[in-house]
Amino acid sequence: MVKLLLIRHCQATAQHPDAPLTATGIEAAEALVLRLRDLSPDALYSSPYERAHATVRPFAVLAGFPIRFDDRLRERVLSDHDLEDWLDHMRRSFAEPNYRAPGGESLNQAQSRAIAALADIVAAGHRLPAVVSHGNLIASVLRSMDDMVRVRAVASLAQPGSIRSGIRCRPAGQVRPAQPLTPRRINRLRKKSVLGSDLSDHDAGLSL
Repeated sequence: MVKLLLIRHCQATAQHPDAPLTATGIEAAEALVLRLRDLSPDALYSSPYERAHATVRPFAVLAGFPIRFDDRLRERVLSDHDLEDWLDHMRRSFAEPNYRAPGGESLNQAQSRAIAALADIVAAGHRLPAVVSHGNLIASVLRSMDDMVRVRAVASLAQPGSIRSGIRCRPAGQVRPAQPLTPRRINRLRKKSVLGSDLSDHDAGLSL
């Protein structure tokens, strides 16, 4: 089984792709260096969004690793315009994974590209790759393990927060949960920020 680290980006100033980290986010990215040094990943992958690769840039500089960008790790597009009732659309998409808000991606569409990206990363033969993405996209991956995952899983992920996932490669398109994400396990996904404390990792399993 190949393990990887799924990391949600640090706090950002806005949601658009070029939005930088806040001062708090910059401090968290610097603090994350120590935790990643202890975990010793051997490759770094990131969403192309600034807030994602800025999260691991300090560690990349220290370790001398390149950050490999994969557009499939970008945040899910809920809609192509502002929605006053965006949370209602989000909740519906987790209840009905094929539902698409106007101009947006369904949860299943986002999940499919995320899992395809992770499968390619696993196939590259790394010992422990670190993958930086976004709350909604990571939640879509968690939902592939257990369909009880709902919108609260997005809010439960700290910035940064990480999940150490064990992945088994299976025939294309076949996804099986390695560990059920029960309500109790979902509650464990409430992670502390690295500011003032250690970033705690939580294990999950995904079969591809």
